[in-house]
Amino acid sequence: MTQEIIVPKYKWRNFWNRAEQFNRSMRNAYENGDYDSCVTNAVHCSISSIYSLGVLKVGRKYPSEDCSNSTSMGIYFAVCLLDEVKTKDNEEKSRVRSKLKELLEMREKAEYECEKNTSKVDAKKAMDLCTRIFEFVKKELS
Repeated sequence: MTQEIIVPKYKWRNFWNRAEQFNRSMRNAYENGDYDSCVTNAVHCSISSIYSLGVLKVGRKYPSEDCSNSTSMGIYFAVCLLDEVKTKDNEEKSRVRSKLKELLEMREKAEYECEKNTSKVDAKKAMDLCTRIFEFVKKELS
């Protein structure tokens, strides 16, 4: 069973800084036509965004070693953490939860699909999903 890690709430900024970096990398990858990288960065931006919110609001995160080999677990943990956080907009929180799961499906195709690479259309969709998550968290952090 995975144990949560107590994190001092002031460390939320570290996760937010990572989210901002992944967000920039996602956009740069899209502009350069690196669509698989765009999707992967969208996923990591979303996870870091949710972790920043979780650390600030509930002072917890899940251990990175449990998801070091599996971004799928990172998404799962982000969804669990999001469920614990009280937010200003519960309807949007529910939509964000769905978007996290949708990103997971896209990430698996981007990283493991052997038939084709990620299309520009799919990369744009991942970027849009991530942006919605990122902006939701940004509003919740303020």
